[in-house]
Amino acid sequence: MADPITQDQLVKQSQAFIDEYLKLTDYKDKVEQRLEQLKAKVAKFSEQTNYKMFRSGNHLLKIYQSQRTAFPKANDPDRKTVEQIMRESKELDQAITFDIVKLGRSFDKGKLPKDLMQKLEPYSKKENSVRLSMREVKK
Repeated sequence: MADPITQDQLVKQSQAFIDEYLKLTDYKDKVEQRLEQLKAKVAKFSEQTNYKMFRSGNHLLKIYQSQRTAFPKANDPDRKTVEQIMRESKELDQAITFDIVKLGRSFDKGKLPKDLMQKLEPYSKKENSVRLSMREVKK
């Protein structure tokens, strides 16, 4: 059993946890933003040079670029319309969670009935997708 702590110790420790958590989440957000900026630079450089792989020392960076279909995100008012179209189509089993990302993949691969794709088309948009893959290679 843990030793009891005073109210003052609890407040100080709670504040230390919260301060550290806030600093780390802020740092994480900044790092993620910088990574997205770097990803965009790498993608642009890849397009300009027509290279899909870069090597530095024993590391290999692969660049995958494509377009994918994206449907409205959860906070977009059109999201409800897309969900309703899917429910009415009988292509969405009510026991399965509505997965907008999987819907986009199915749309891109033409796995949905043509009439359903026509209903969904006005709510879709093309987004560029860039994926980077890094691995260590033997010299």
